[in-house]
Amino acid sequence: MMYLYFFVGLALYRGLITWKFYTAAGRQAWEAFVPFYNTYVLLQITERPKWWIFIYYVPVVDNVMAIILTYELLHMFNFRKITFAILSVVTLGLYLGYLNYTQPLNYGQRDDSWIKKNLGTTVNAILFAVVAATLIRSTTFESYTIPTGSMEESLYTGDFLFVSKMHYGVRLPITPFTVPLLHNELPLIGGKSYSDLVQLPYVRLPKFTEVQLNDPVVFNYPADSDHDPIDKKMNYVKRCVGTPGDSIKIVDGVLFINGVENQLPDRAKRQISYYVQLDQGFILNENGLEYLREKFEVDPSDIQPGLGTVQQSAQASKWRFTMTEENAQAMRESGFAKQMEPVILEYGNPSSFNPDESRIMEASARQMFMNNNIHEPIQYKWTIDNYGSVWIPQEGATIELNEKNLDFYYKAITVHEGNTLEQIDGKYVLNGEEASTYTFKQDYFWMMGDNRHNSLDSRFWGFVPETHLVGKPVFIWMSYDKYAPGAKKIRNERVFTTVNGSGERFSYLLPFGIIVVLWTLIGRYRRKKKAQA
Repeated sequence: MMYLYFFVGLALYRGLITWKFYTAAGRQAWEAFVPFYNTYVLLQITERPKWWIFIYYVPVVDNVMAIILTYELLHMFNFRKITFAILSVVTLGLYLGYLNYTQPLNYGQRDDSWIKKNLGTTVNAILFAVVAATLIRSTTFESYTIPTGSMEESLYTGDFLFVSKMHYGVRLPITPFTVPLLHNELPLIGGKSYSDLVQLPYVRLPKFTEVQLNDPVVFNYPADSDHDPIDKKMNYVKRCVGTPGDSIKIVDGVLFINGVENQLPDRAKRQISYYVQLDQGFILNENGLEYLREKFEVDPSDIQPGLGTVQQSAQASKWRFTMTEENAQAMRESGFAKQMEPVILEYGNPSSFNPDESRIMEASARQMFMNNNIHEPIQYKWTIDNYGSVWIPQEGATIELNEKNLDFYYKAITVHEGNTLEQIDGKYVLNGEEASTYTFKQDYFWMMGDNRHNSLDSRFWGFVPETHLVGKPVFIWMSYDKYAPGAKKIRNERVFTTVNGSGERFSYLLPFGIIVVLWTLIGRYRRKKKAQA
């Protein structure tokens, strides 16, 4: 109901500041007050295409369209200095209202030559580009950069992705008052790039497909406390390893879904940490790091000293590496490492693999999803390698309200589904009424990074609601390795490749380049033939 009041109030305000413009153009005053219809009439007054009405009401795009039509309206009444439009915009329409009530309004003719001369083609091109890019970004594909190594060796830090918002259904913008093409922060000066005073209801267009098990997914980070609107929370990318209704469990680092070991697709590679005892002669200087990166795909940023009694330096022999199982096996067979063992944090004893890391691992265990609200002693002594079992909520599924379920699902019931839930005198009070069960209103998902020992994921902050889904990564258009030297910084084998699929990646860069060259040559040939005719 609040949104209806806002919408009606906005239409009333718009009518109050423009109705005399409408009557001066030969229209009726009431036409300025009717939602949607007033925009249709305005397009007639300004002699703009009627199909603009469809993009005018797309959230975020509507901000730019409102600026454009304000300028167009002023132009038709001979208020053609750019100052008039600027004052109308920065005063949120108040200056337009001032003109509406105090100035003689003479409806004239549209002069495209005047607009081109005074605004130039650059301004028109910029406005068109902003509208087009915002539409594409909101409804089809968005470019996304992998900022961290949580998905390596599947998706790399420095991969530039195209994310399809159509696969799981386009989620319409929730915060309409935002700077176009920015997510949540203003560049350079900092601060939020949006206003959360008005938030639209959650609406998702029909989906092409459901989220499938092992899909890589971009979503809004549910635990982001810096940004309240769902669509302005930080973007994360992880792999969906649990769909609605599934039960997940991790045993010694191995993930089981409904009791069956999860098998990752061809292009997904799980990474874990290993304690590696290097040859005493090996030095982890710049050359040593480059050797590890080239030979065993060890990311220098993932190398950590092995905590213990060994004094650490570049010459130290004990380190903690993060690698795929294939690269770990290659390191064993090469004789490069004197000793290797996987890091496994045992259930009930998060510091079991190395007593000297007790304090650090105990602190890490307290961050686990099931331990966020548990005080001494830790009730669920789960670790990132031994975790669960956890049942993932499904829309329409009903659970019993009890102490154990409250630990698991309190946040989903209250934060994500907007209920109040209290325990009073041993009874549960849901939205002010006593209740013994709860039925979920939406689906939830379990997301984890393929880099299992270097990923802040559902093991720490829990379920991802369907409302937080952004899209599916489908294409890598660029991949940049900041640690590689010179020309090797561009990972050519990953450029113009698909994210999903079976078998090895294939780069479509060469076929794309050939098509562009042929298209250019054909265009030149046609222009030449036309000029000769």
